[in-house]
Amino acid sequence: MNKYTIFPTPDIIEELRAWAFDEDAQSPTQDFDLTVSDICFSDIIIKLSADSACPKQLFFLECAYFIVGDAVLNDNNTVSKQDIRKFLEQAENTGNSHLLKFVEESKALIKNPSNFDYSQWCSGDLARKHFNYL
Repeated sequence: MNKYTIFPTPDIIEELRAWAFDEDAQSPTQDFDLTVSDICFSDIIIKLSADSACPKQLFFLECAYFIVGDAVLNDNNTVSKQDIRKFLEQAENTGNSHLLKFVEESKALIKNPSNFDYSQWCSGDLARKHFNYL
């Protein structure tokens, strides 16, 4: 477990949801994105990535890309292949266009990990690129 990991208790999930819907709220801590970009937050990441009414929808989509990118970068030492498969299935089941593109790109990366680019997957570039076009 990395130093950023926290466990998603109902109170933490509610605080995260409240932050996500507050248009003016800034990240509460440095490296907040690293804290949230953890598979233990998969449910809330997927829900808010798919919610077009969420002011921070893009933030959560970036977290989704980070989780998969980090797993590929670290040869699934940070997140198991099984957890990634479940995460992608959950994202796909939303039918959300942003998440469907994310699933498509994630599966392509998993098949060809040599295509990994840190800025694309772990710095939000790929999420921002598609978020602005879809």
